[in-house]
Amino acid sequence: MNASAAETTPTALGLLARIVGLALLVVAGAVVFAFAAAAALVIGLVVLGAAIGMRVTPQAKTSTGPETLDARHTPTGWVVETGMRRSS
Repeated sequence: MNASAAETTPTALGLLARIVGLALLVVAGAVVFAFAAAAALVIGLVVLGAAIGMRVTPQAKTSTGPETLDARHTPTGWVVETGMRRSS
């Protein structure tokens, strides 16, 4: 084995290691990009579904007049009834 062959073998192995490392980085980057794109697609579909759901469901009716709550005093404190009635 001459001196030039002994010097080129480590250089060739180093170059091969760099090429394999770069290839692994490219493949890993592509996998990460695919997962990120899939996640963005899922989130977009969820937001689209919520927007369609809000558009389709009926709106709550707003009252035009004042509303009153029924409250009564008990020995332990005030109790407010949850059912709201329109004042007449």
